Amino acid sequence: MNIVDRIKAKNLRHKFIDRYVDTSTWRYKEIEKIDPRLTAVSQIRCYLYDTLKDNVRKLTRYNKVLSYLENSDRDVYIMWDIMYDQEGEFGKIDADICLFRKYGYTSETMLLMKAAEAAELIRADNANIASYIDRRIPEDIYIFDDSIEWYIAVTHSCLTDNWNNENRTCFSNVEV
Repeated sequence: MNIVDRIKAKNLRHKFIDRYVDTSTWRYKEIEKIDPRLTAVSQIRCYLYDTLKDNVRKLTRYNKVLSYLENSDRDVYIMWDIMYDQEGEFGKIDADICLFRKYGYTSETMLLMKAAEAAELIRADNANIASYIDRRIPEDIYIFDDSIEWYIAVTHSCLTDNWNNENRTCFSNVEV
């Protein structure tokens, strides 16, 4: 797992947004206003996945996403929503004890790794859904490769009232 150069990460984020996000929506305009250094999580009303273009927003299953990644040998990027305040993504939990904060990740950090490694990381982080402080990456993530021809979004939301990882809401523009 490598941290992507900040300038390259910023360019990749912009390419992802240009390709998959409807930037004309009020929801995206809310996201654009976010200053991760000043905004409290409680003030955030939407996520990047809320703004995905309808024609590229296919609902898919968490286990299918993991299987798709596990069976791929490609390099993938992982980025996340700009969702942090000074206390950390999870409100009152001290930012210093969240593992992804200890690694020095910020809202703009992007990771590069093998797809199978990404699946392993997601599975391990979500194995204990009650332990946010043990997470190595935030919950709402976007996975894609250099081509930006496909993406997968894994969210914190659930498809049903029966909250478990198998019902975790995921999106993709490809059949997984």
